[in-house]
Amino acid sequence: MPENREDEEKKLLALRVEFWTKRLDHTLAHTDASNRHIYLVDGAVIALVYFAMQAFGVDRDGVLSRRVVGITGIPTLLLAVLNCLHVLLLCSQGTWYSKIDGRLRALLIQDPVRNERQWYRRTHPIYAAIHIVITGFLLLMAVAMFGYAWGYFAIITVQNQSPR
Repeated sequence: MPENREDEEKKLLALRVEFWTKRLDHTLAHTDASNRHIYLVDGAVIALVYFAMQAFGVDRDGVLSRRVVGITGIPTLLLAVLNCLHVLLLCSQGTWYSKIDGRLRALLIQDPVRNERQWYRRTHPIYAAIHIVITGFLLLMAVAMFGYAWGYFAIITVQNQSPR
């Protein structure tokens, strides 16, 4: 009889480890997918802004259109908001990862791996810091674009870049 109980406990432990391992894999896959998606969106929006500025932003006299700059400030601001939301997602995923990792270590009676470096111990906070910088830069650019559109800066003229 004791053998059956021991076997049942081993099976239960294996099921728990499998459950938490799948949850950990899901968390990591979700983080990876969200990172790929935000980089794709970043590139697409920046390409849109670049295209709009190249195609419609400069008149024949080389003056940068305030209207076009203002309009392209909208997707720039949206991109800043999306990157800010991505920071929140990364923080949430990092918390889930840490908790699930703790559960697995507790089940397997394992101590955590120690990293002696203080400020970049984990990947999720590093990704979050990257996107905080991106968010800040995009917000600054959006404010500057809106400022130019509303006349807070002098007219910008662009030299003709056409090939000779």
